[in-house]
Amino acid sequence: MQSMKWKTIRQKKTLYLIRVFFVAIFILGVGSSLLYNDSMNMASKSQTELLFNEIQSAVEHSPIYINGDAELDAFCSGNGTTGLSWATAHVIDGYELNRTDETYGVWLNQTTRHVIIKNVQMIPQFSYAMALINGSNIKIQNMYTNEGAYSIFMEGCENITITNSNFENTGYGIYMEQSQNVTISRCRFGFDGSGIVMTKPLYVLNSANITVDLCEFDDLYKPNSGDCYCSVIDSVDFAMFNSTMQSSQSMNSAPAFLQISGGSHSQVTNNSVSNTEEWGLRFLDHSDFLVLNNVIDVTDDDSIYLSGCHNGYFAHNNLSNEGILFHDTAVSENMTIDTTNLVNDQPLYYYENTSQIDESLGEIGQLILNHVNNSQISETQIGENARAIQMFGCENITFDQLNLTDFHNFGIYSNYINNFTCTNLTLDGIGYGIYSYEIDTLHVEGCNITTTGTAIYTRNAQDVFIDNNELRANSRGVNFQAADTVILTNNAFIDCSYEYNYYDVTNFSLDDSNTRNGIPMFYRTDLFNQTYNIGPKSEFHLVNCRNLIIYNLELIIGSNGIILRNCTNIQFVNFTITESEYAFVFSDCENVFMINGTLTNCDSGGELENCNNTLIQRTFFNGSTDYLISLYDCYDLNFTENGFLNFSYGIYADTCFNVSIVDNIYGNNDSVFIESEDVSNLVVEDNLEDDEYDRDSFGPLYIDPDPFGKKDNSQDPGDGTDTSTSTSTNTTTDTTDTNTDPQPTSGLDPLVIILIIAGSVLIIGSVIFLLLKNDVIQTSNNQNSTQHK
Repeated sequence: MQSMKWKTIRQKKTLYLIRVFFVAIFILGVGSSLLYNDSMNMASKSQTELLFNEIQSAVEHSPIYINGDAELDAFCSGNGTTGLSWATAHVIDGYELNRTDETYGVWLNQTTRHVIIKNVQMIPQFSYAMALINGSNIKIQNMYTNEGAYSIFMEGCENITITNSNFENTGYGIYMEQSQNVTISRCRFGFDGSGIVMTKPLYVLNSANITVDLCEFDDLYKPNSGDCYCSVIDSVDFAMFNSTMQSSQSMNSAPAFLQISGGSHSQVTNNSVSNTEEWGLRFLDHSDFLVLNNVIDVTDDDSIYLSGCHNGYFAHNNLSNEGILFHDTAVSENMTIDTTNLVNDQPLYYYENTSQIDESLGEIGQLILNHVNNSQISETQIGENARAIQMFGCENITFDQLNLTDFHNFGIYSNYINNFTCTNLTLDGIGYGIYSYEIDTLHVEGCNITTTGTAIYTRNAQDVFIDNNELRANSRGVNFQAADTVILTNNAFIDCSYEYNYYDVTNFSLDDSNTRNGIPMFYRTDLFNQTYNIGPKSEFHLVNCRNLIIYNLELIIGSNGIILRNCTNIQFVNFTITESEYAFVFSDCENVFMINGTLTNCDSGGELENCNNTLIQRTFFNGSTDYLISLYDCYDLNFTENGFLNFSYGIYADTCFNVSIVDNIYGNNDSVFIESEDVSNLVVEDNLEDDEYDRDSFGPLYIDPDPFGKKDNSQDPGDGTDTSTSTSTNTTTDTTDTNTDPQPTSGLDPLVIILIIAGSVLIIGSVIFLLLKNDVIQTSNNQNSTQHK
């Protein structure tokens, strides 16, 4: 029993010592890692002292061609070396190779001997300064090249070391393919200012066990066309990269410092990158990799770009600008990115495959949600960033009280999202405020978005609700591409070039509660058989409408003008349009009449496409920097008794038929009044050139109050004029409350009256029938009672 007890005690002590041992190993490993990082950082600062040393004295030599070990032994004979080990390695030292119309400076093919090539320079241009084919056990030290297609071309090689060399102005610095166990250290890839571009300083393809350590990439430029990457590693396993890239140029510099595509198990550590044009590090379809302790300062876009990658670990990286960008259609997965990564000196927050987040993050550098569900982020601030927030494959996400400032591509970028709500956000920057691709149910409410681009953009969306927002955008307030059900309510569009734009959208709704610079907007679809007295609006937009009469429309300065799409039987009477880009744009319309209007200082008077039977009469076009009216694929058009003054270009007609331009006044023009191309039956008669326009000079104007045969013109349209007789040409404006939906002023439609009468007759007949039926039943009951007695 006693021995058993001591045996148990010894076992426990043994287990305890084993645990202590592993803890000590762990602590030692962490400490060594930290010391290594410090040493790497110190080495990075001093690495220029370890680079190429200028060759003081070199012997001129013709190009060197060596094919196999025997020729290598012969070339190095007399040196007392065998090349069987590094201790007895062959040495090729101190040559300046002159080009004599040769392709190669040094060509080594199928050598296995240990050889050291050092202090060799190729200043004249060779296509291949050095080519290593199917060789092994080669060390290259202190090599210098200038110009040429390749400094070093390597294929099918192994156990290669390249150190302390300087490669300038070549298409490829080092190109290697199907090679392994290659180390490149303390080399410089650069530019000497001569104007020749180093397209790809380092290109590695289908290789393994590649180490790039303490190299320097200086002042690299992108050619006028094509890509220029400092380093491209394609389909390589087990690559280690630790170098610097710096450029004194902020424009036209290399797009990326390092691109790794395919392959696995890379380590990218302790790199310093500045002034690339687009990306710092770019990973494509790569897996099982580490990105640690890098400092990346890019000029424009992404410090790190990820597309289709798996199992990456990121820590202690100091990033600028956009931080980390996930490609939207090939989203990377199983990424570990902790808050030791900084973007613009603030922590990066990354969440993947999680739910139930409810965080107020405060001031951060970037936020990325990758397949996150049922979560809310609130009270968070993100400063300067090209893509402040990214979301992919998320569901039931709410952002509340976020403040994104100085973004310069996207404030919020989302892709494949279900049920996304943004409330009380403040976004101020350049580009897109909220960008959503493939989204089902988007709510944006109570937000203030200011951008030089587009405030809200969706593509392939369903159920979009934009409510009570203030949107300022130099381009578009909202832009919807391919959507089903878009509803805008009570939004204030301020100083937007275009308040809204949509293409391939069904069920689009924008009511009068939406304003443009404080003035209500007017947008209607499928509106029929009405007469409106409109008053001031910031725009007037009809889609698929027919049989409408519009009186007293006033479009304010900077409006979007009158827009008609697929409309029939529309008449405008007494309208004014001031300083609009286009006074009117009609497409696929029929029977549109514009009578007694005034267009002042509009960039273009109007544009008609695929329209027919259009009348423009007694309308004054005063000032235009573009064409007065542009006509495309139209027929049966009549322009009469109008005034066209102070225009840069006149009326332009292309592929039209039956166009009548008669009895108009034009003058103070910079070009011809009428231009035509492929127009049949163009009638231009009795047009008077003058510098003044008086519409009353044409006599009384009769305006048909029922031009489309509605037979409902019994009521005054609201302009104070009896439209059944000749009207005055003076425009009057109804200044009643324009914030409510303008009410139609017409009487009941005759069909409605007939239905009401028929219904009334049916009801009265039913009542009479029931009364008679009850009377018959009562009489029958009385007779039965009498017979019973």
